[in-house]
Amino acid sequence: QKVKAAAEDLQTTLEKMTGARLPLVSDQAPPPGPLILVGRSALTEDLPVAIPSGLTPARREEGFVIWCQGPRLLLAGNDAGPYHGTEYAVYDFLNRLGVRWFMPGEFGEIVPLKKTLTVPDLEVHQRPDFIMRNWWLHATPEMAEQERRWKIRNKMNPDPMFATPGDSSARNIVRPELLAEHPEYFALNPDGSRNPYLPNLSHPGAVEVAAGIIRDFFRQHPAANSYGFAPDDGLPRDYDPETVKLNQGFVELGGRPGVPGEVSISEEWFGFVNRVAAAVRQEFPEVYIATNGYANRDIPPQGMVLDDHLVLMFAAIWSCTLHAYDDEHCWQKVRQGQMLRRWGELCKNVWIYGYNEQMLVSALTPIPEVHKLRRDFPLLKQWGVIGFLDEARPVWTECTIPSRYLRAQLEWNAHADVEAILKDFYAHWYGRAARPMRAYFEALDRAFERTPMHGHEDRILPEIYTPELLTRLESALAEAERLADTERTRLHVRVDRLVQAHLQGYVQLSAAEAAGDFAEAARQCRRMLRLRKELNGINPFLMPEEEV
Repeated sequence: QKVKAAAEDLQTTLEKMTGARLPLVSDQAPPPGPLILVGRSALTEDLPVAIPSGLTPARREEGFVIWCQGPRLLLAGNDAGPYHGTEYAVYDFLNRLGVRWFMPGEFGEIVPLKKTLTVPDLEVHQRPDFIMRNWWLHATPEMAEQERRWKIRNKMNPDPMFATPGDSSARNIVRPELLAEHPEYFALNPDGSRNPYLPNLSHPGAVEVAAGIIRDFFRQHPAANSYGFAPDDGLPRDYDPETVKLNQGFVELGGRPGVPGEVSISEEWFGFVNRVAAAVRQEFPEVYIATNGYANRDIPPQGMVLDDHLVLMFAAIWSCTLHAYDDEHCWQKVRQGQMLRRWGELCKNVWIYGYNEQMLVSALTPIPEVHKLRRDFPLLKQWGVIGFLDEARPVWTECTIPSRYLRAQLEWNAHADVEAILKDFYAHWYGRAARPMRAYFEALDRAFERTPMHGHEDRILPEIYTPELLTRLESALAEAERLADTERTRLHVRVDRLVQAHLQGYVQLSAAEAAGDFAEAARQCRRMLRLRKELNGINPFLMPEEEV
């Protein structure tokens, strides 16, 4: 199905480009003359090029090849399991012909018109810098399918590589029916009662119960490569005296010294996970156990060697989302970077659960992050991070189109030429209006990069959207409106005009709220909702129906 989807998309796109519809045929009856070979087949067996293949529990075999010599063009890759290698080969080839997918669906598609296509002899081999390249969000089925295809077209991977250790999934590795007979298998609460949903983190019986459940899972799902579990959200803790002895007394970030419920429990939690992994791997040595470094478990444990088949989901929900890891003026991101570096030394399978909706609580105003991304991705690669499964929103006017598009490119290649990517984007998306629109987004980006504010909720944003910034944005936008000279580029600039008006409404709303003028604040709310409806009418990815 993956190869078929790739071949059909290639056929459709080339027809849009040239007007010629190339036939799709199998390798059983190949026609004479030049051939485009999509995917592995009998016709690729004798070619002097290796197509990536294989699927191990470690998930390190992804990749593709583009090879052309004389009348044969090969577009193929590893399609095993969650991989999309052949599709990547097709979309990389189309990119070389000038095709772009800046947003999901036809609205974000750029297909140049060409009468003829000439492909020189070439050989391209690519593998990703990060094995996990995804985010999740809530969307309608139609939007979700369009976004899935957009991700694959930009060499992201919407399919899971490892089990996700979601909140409360540790409830799956306890047996509440044992509570009466073996209360010691369960975590102790501060009041002396037992928590039926959290194992005792120091009791061998709790380890064996968890390991037994997980072994049963792998017996029933022999193709699975991993199993994930994590405790309830919040600050869960086992107060059993033997477990408490393992605690080293480090206060969780934001916690208060001397408050037992606000200490880091990394030592006791990861000690338990280690013992469960060892017990499971006695029978299933190749599988991976996934858990999260989140809440009161995000500080790396001290004096511990982690199982080499541990997968760690790192989630710093407390951290500022505005700045780069190497920004010395942002202690929160510097601290997060220190933690990530140490996690990378302890575990070779660390991935990030990021919050790339920019603001966890948001008014959906534009928050570009190009400057942050271009600094962060080389560092994340250097620290050994294996990828991303981020929490996001389908609001492209908030994250901004160039930022989300750039993120996809850097998740494949952390050292991609950011300047070339941006120049290409602005030229294709805005045409003659490229220069002022880049100035528009650069002004926004610099404001976020240089702000002394830190956080992840929109209460800090009025301090960033200053009158001086709004004046610069208005000047750049007015020039872009004057220069846009095609129907498409005028529409793109019109979108940004609506976004700017929505931003101005937000700033005025915030000022009215601060002044106690709630009638004016309500008026600006209604104005913003009208603008959202117009954006939704242009394209639902700009502003989905649920936000209108």
